[in-house]
Amino acid sequence: MDSSRASIVSARSTWSAGTPATTAPVLPKQGRDEATIPPNMKAGSPTPQPSSYPNVIIFGESGAGKSSIVNMLAGKEITETSGDLLGCTFESRQYTVDLPDRAINIFDTAGLNEGLDGTVTSVDAIKNLYKLVHSMENGVNLLVYVVRGPRIRQSTRNNYYMFYEAFCRKEVPIVLVVTGLEQEASRDAWWERNASVFQECGMHFEGHACVVGTRGRRMMFEKEYEESREDVVDLITRTCLSRPPWRMKGVASFMVILKSMYNSVLVSFPAIPPAGLAKALYRALREAGGLSKVDAKRTASSFERELIEELGRDKKKDDTQLSASPTLIDMPLFEQGRGSHESTANVQSVNVILFGAEGCGKSSIINMLASKNIAHTSDGACGCTFATTKYSIESDPRMTVNLFETAGLNEGVGGTVGSHKAVAKLYTLLRDLHGGVSLLVYVVRGRITDSTIVNYRLFYEAICGREVPLVLLATGVENEDSPDRWLRETLQECRRASIDIASDSAAWVTPIKGKRDYNGNHIFQREYDASIQTVRNLIHDRSSIDPWKVDLTTWFTSILKSLPNLMYALRSASQLSLAANLQDEGLSLSEARGVANVVQGLIGGEISMPGATENVESVGEKRSRIMGEKVRRRSLWPKRGNTI
Repeated sequence: MDSSRASIVSARSTWSAGTPATTAPVLPKQGRDEATIPPNMKAGSPTPQPSSYPNVIIFGESGAGKSSIVNMLAGKEITETSGDLLGCTFESRQYTVDLPDRAINIFDTAGLNEGLDGTVTSVDAIKNLYKLVHSMENGVNLLVYVVRGPRIRQSTRNNYYMFYEAFCRKEVPIVLVVTGLEQEASRDAWWERNASVFQECGMHFEGHACVVGTRGRRMMFEKEYEESREDVVDLITRTCLSRPPWRMKGVASFMVILKSMYNSVLVSFPAIPPAGLAKALYRALREAGGLSKVDAKRTASSFERELIEELGRDKKKDDTQLSASPTLIDMPLFEQGRGSHESTANVQSVNVILFGAEGCGKSSIINMLASKNIAHTSDGACGCTFATTKYSIESDPRMTVNLFETAGLNEGVGGTVGSHKAVAKLYTLLRDLHGGVSLLVYVVRGRITDSTIVNYRLFYEAICGREVPLVLLATGVENEDSPDRWLRETLQECRRASIDIASDSAAWVTPIKGKRDYNGNHIFQREYDASIQTVRNLIHDRSSIDPWKVDLTTWFTSILKSLPNLMYALRSASQLSLAANLQDEGLSLSEARGVANVVQGLIGGEISMPGATENVESVGEKRSRIMGEKVRRRSLWPKRGNTI
């Protein structure tokens, strides 16, 4: 044990619990290094107030384990870790926690985990961001990014950019805390395998800790939990005062941050034009910033003009680059016969879509059903939204199940996933489901989040039109004292979130065997064996005898209509460039051109697309829309209709 960890262990007995932000904690007198104590906290100085403590922002997706880390630092539960929805992006809860060397203010802050049509509104996000900035008069000392393992989500990059690059302008040290590694044989080995993945995504940290954020059922992870607490405390105390605190200066700096977020991480403000964002900014400045009507209107109008000018310059640049490209004409839209929707009679198989966010356990469930490893369960970043892999499994002599493992949404299309990739994967999925869909299997890990609702709406409502039976499999409950009670509470949360799942169509499962105990047996072997039969029975009993089918063109178009953010992210792409990108994703030339024609028809308004800019059309927004239409890219193709 190194000296730094030893000092933390020796000082653990002097800890006091986390306290509300409005009261000053009693600081321990022993185990301190006088050189590290701020002047106003030394002997003879006035009693320090929470406003003078270093400010630490802990951020990450809902369910990543932020609240568990706060409780770990405090030494007891001071914040709830229930399954309730955390709320809007940038929503923050403040706590004052006394560490061995210093007291700190912790801001438990919600990050991005919404998809194409989440619950976050631009007004709430901007208001929360403004409040967060102005609640830290002494600046920000440290960012702690909490990421749930063992798989790295693609939305991880979005949150990193939002807080470290766009919000704090790379002026604040950032450290990484990885949770959810209870089943890893070696947390250090996990980091060695995955450190390069973070670096390849452009994410760099001044320190990291791979931790176990729960003591587990029957305290089975008590040792790992205590080791993790030492690691996190050491990490924060070493880095929170490594630089002077960063302060944002005035509304002008806030505008720079907001513009950077809008241009680079569009998911922050889903499907909203510059005028709509300016309107949201005006309300945020009035309600959260306390600005007068005149000042707020002047600031919002200036912000809107700058965004429109930048969009116009970008579109003009793209048009200049595309003007020299050859125009494809007189090509058939699709190869005849490919993707036929007809199926042969008396087929003894069913098509089942298995969907859920990355890291929820879809691949583990497939391997469990197949009794062997046929699905890759890597802990690296996963593929694109709608990316699908098909597996055929004989569940019993009566039925062969075609499982379509499909990546769900846990990010917006403005992040690391290209919009054209999502479109190509969606079309490929629908084409391969030519025999119809008999069942949807929704895999959910842990608590109910905003992305849980988004994926439900996407697959059950948008893709399958509420016409396909749905079952829910809850994973990640190995450490719950009563999985049955946990499932009942989860279903109640689902109903409150308008996720309609019958009790007899849901089950908790354990698709992993877990570590081996002292006798050499897997600790979850019994639950694993029972889960195999549970899942097989659900698939057999709930699968529809008559698969749900719909015409491919109608199906594809109706789904795109329900994804306004996806269409908005493609607004600047010409048919030519989009078709070329779709070909790169594996579509034939005729397929790529047909899909591009449908997308262009939706963007151009030839096909009604509700939801993209509903509920707004003020004078300023109308002016923005007209200007946007003037700078919209002219199509290089003749009109060919919107049929596939």
